[in-house]
Amino acid sequence: MSQGRLPSRRDILQIGGAGMLGLTLPELLRQKAGADTNFRPTVPQIKSFVLVVLEGGLSHIDSFDVKPEAPDTVKSDFDTISTALPGVHFSEHIPQLAARADKFALVRSMSHADPGHPSATHKLITGATLPNLPENVGIDKHAGRDDFPCYAAGMSKFRPDLSHDTLGGVHLPSFISGAFNWPGQNAGFLGPRHDPLQLYKNSDDFDYSQDSFRLREGITVGRIQSRSGLLREFDNQRRDLGHHLSTRAFSDHQERAFATLDSPKLADAFDIDSETPALRERYGQNAFGQGLILARRLVGAGIPVIQTNLRGWDTHVDGFAKLKGDLLPKFDAALSTFIDDMQEHGLLEETLVVVTGEFGRTPLIKIEPGYEKPGRDHWPHVYSALFLGGGVQTGQVIGASNRMGAFPDSDAYTPYDLGSTVYQAFGVDPTYEIHDVVRHRTFPLSRGKVIRPLYSS
Repeated sequence: MSQGRLPSRRDILQIGGAGMLGLTLPELLRQKAGADTNFRPTVPQIKSFVLVVLEGGLSHIDSFDVKPEAPDTVKSDFDTISTALPGVHFSEHIPQLAARADKFALVRSMSHADPGHPSATHKLITGATLPNLPENVGIDKHAGRDDFPCYAAGMSKFRPDLSHDTLGGVHLPSFISGAFNWPGQNAGFLGPRHDPLQLYKNSDDFDYSQDSFRLREGITVGRIQSRSGLLREFDNQRRDLGHHLSTRAFSDHQERAFATLDSPKLADAFDIDSETPALRERYGQNAFGQGLILARRLVGAGIPVIQTNLRGWDTHVDGFAKLKGDLLPKFDAALSTFIDDMQEHGLLEETLVVVTGEFGRTPLIKIEPGYEKPGRDHWPHVYSALFLGGGVQTGQVIGASNRMGAFPDSDAYTPYDLGSTVYQAFGVDPTYEIHDVVRHRTFPLSRGKVIRPLYSS
């Protein structure tokens, strides 16, 4: 219930009954969602998760896992520079992140075996493989209701207490797509009631305002509550007549919609124009920077899951020029400022931030047929990821790739392990089984393991 919203009769009865049993409203909501309130997580708990998706796959060898001793056919065109961590080196084109290497944990042994953008992205943003399809074959599957639910959907379903008067999650600034929409970006088989808010921002004016979260002139909260009560009565009558169970899902959507209308804090979060020009300039006047400043504001507004898609990392052709002249400088400025800004606002203690792509790039530099300038192909077998906040022990490098940057040279960690870590951090049992209403099968939320070294130095 948001501040200023009057409790309904049902709210009062539920809260009163829960109080007699020693339950709080969050616990009651979690019980109604079917979540195991007796589960005891083994990692520090969070209230928000920011997933920064380096869409297309960042070349680890040209950024966080440089290989200066590798053959010329492998090593980057870029020089290496020292970082805040003794003996650790990054690419010369991410100097601000190098200076902040003590503010995050770097995992250099992320790994899986799926070379396809859509199916590998599904792994990254859901923590699971595509249901009912062969694994690791690079399937070009369109987004659909038979996908596994994204993290925002999982939190909407199993941690409704985090978003009962706001949104379960926001994906920004636009949908991930190529020739078609890539899978895993909605609630999948959990149904549309758990979908995140998906922004569709493809222009460069960076106006992310959401007027639908503000009451129109002449409309009061009391008037909305009155209409909400009337609609509730209609719903009750339909249920009494044995209406289809989908009515309940639609009603839950209505409840959240009414709650968000009484949430000026949420509407204000999308107004990045209220930030100082100097800060916006530090982030960068581009989709990377302005998307991350919005992510920080959404964390501050209490959104449980924010997914920020930073596009352009599929560097098959002229890769070094694209990385040097555009991608890495924008990324370096935006992410460095985001780290500082999150810290200055005191948001990192209860927010886990993960920055990675769906895979890395090939060790061997190659020239695509019909082109003259080299790049690197898809490479899921080893790549890098940044972790910070949420109790993560920063200033450490976890895992390693081999001399060629081709395979893990230590314990490997998968997107499934990422999923298990995220769910544990939200206090949700990753082994909990969810039902696929499309194919009538059950799946565990995650079949991975927690990335334990993140929480020990």
